[in-house]
Amino acid sequence: MAEIDTRPLGSVRAALIHFQQRADHHSRFSPDRNLQEIENLTRELASCRMQLEVKENEKIQANLKLESLQNAMQESSDNRMIARQQSEASEECKALRDELTVVRGELDAVRSSNSFLLREIELMETRMILEKESIRDSLNHVLQINESVLSSAVAAIRAEEERSVFFQEITLEFLSSDKNREVIDRQVEMIKNLESELMAKTVEIAYLQSQLQQVKEHCISSEIIAGGNQERQAEASLTLGNGDTEAVVVAGGGFVAVISEEDGGGEEFYTKEIEHDQKQAAGAAGLAVADGYVLVAKSDGDDAAAGGELSLKGKLDAARAEIGDLRFSLEEAVRRAELAEEAKAALERALREEIQRKAQLRNAPSLTTTPAKPPLAGPRGGDGRPSLPGGCLTLGKVLNMKYK
Repeated sequence: MAEIDTRPLGSVRAALIHFQQRADHHSRFSPDRNLQEIENLTRELASCRMQLEVKENEKIQANLKLESLQNAMQESSDNRMIARQQSEASEECKALRDELTVVRGELDAVRSSNSFLLREIELMETRMILEKESIRDSLNHVLQINESVLSSAVAAIRAEEERSVFFQEITLEFLSSDKNREVIDRQVEMIKNLESELMAKTVEIAYLQSQLQQVKEHCISSEIIAGGNQERQAEASLTLGNGDTEAVVVAGGGFVAVISEEDGGGEEFYTKEIEHDQKQAAGAAGLAVADGYVLVAKSDGDDAAAGGELSLKGKLDAARAEIGDLRFSLEEAVRRAELAEEAKAALERALREEIQRKAQLRNAPSLTTTPAKPPLAGPRGGDGRPSLPGGCLTLGKVLNMKYK
């Protein structure tokens, strides 16, 4: 605790001494009485002030002591309250701990019971799922057996029908192909004959046309070389007037060979020499000079040859079109025969697989004793027949057959 200091202050003591000295000085040197009274009053005032300061210090010390006492009392009361609250809280904590242990025990018991129940529920659900799966598998197995029996029966019926239809069609196609082959052979022979005749007629027409052209060119060339060689032109004109068909051959050595065909069928050959410049003039006039020879021909039946050529060309085009049609039909028949062979092989393979599967099903032990359900009506095709399973390839699908 703080203690009150009752000793006079040094400053107050110094002030009193100072004022006392001044008062003594004034009383000694000034005879004025008022001044003494003032000094006395001043001393009294100073003493009062000193006492007041002492009292104020005492009051401050008392207030400090009171505050310290109040603080001590408050601290002691707070300590007592805290101690009491701590005791109560400790008792409550003990009670709560006891309750917590009890609740934890109950919770552990509930958890153990819940875990046991959950395990039981999981086991029951697992058994139910297994039973459902076994039932579903057995039903699927029964349905597959029924479908396989039905599909095998339908496939056997369809296979028999398609086999009979297939063999009938193959027989008809073979017969028609043999007949078509004979017809094609005859037509090919006829076409070859027509082609040979057409070739001969074409050669003849070309020969006649070349003779006519050469006669015309020879006439033009004879007019050109008439000024240079009048004697040879006169002899050539005489020889040209003796027959209906003449041919003039210009040799490479400067000679002219005139071949005249008379009405009696005889031939006369005349050889004339021409100059080199005359041969060049003949070439410039339009004569066909090749390997040193010029062939001049004359014919009176140009119109008849042109008509025969047109008729032969029409016949040849018709024969070629017919040959193309026959070739197309023959290729189509060969293609259909190949497809039929492939379909036959596929059908035989499918039948072998079906027989093996049936044998495996007969040999396999029956897993369930569930009674078989009646077969479900499957989707039917557009022609009213039930559709086969996806693994079966029918002959009708391969050959694109349409059933009526």
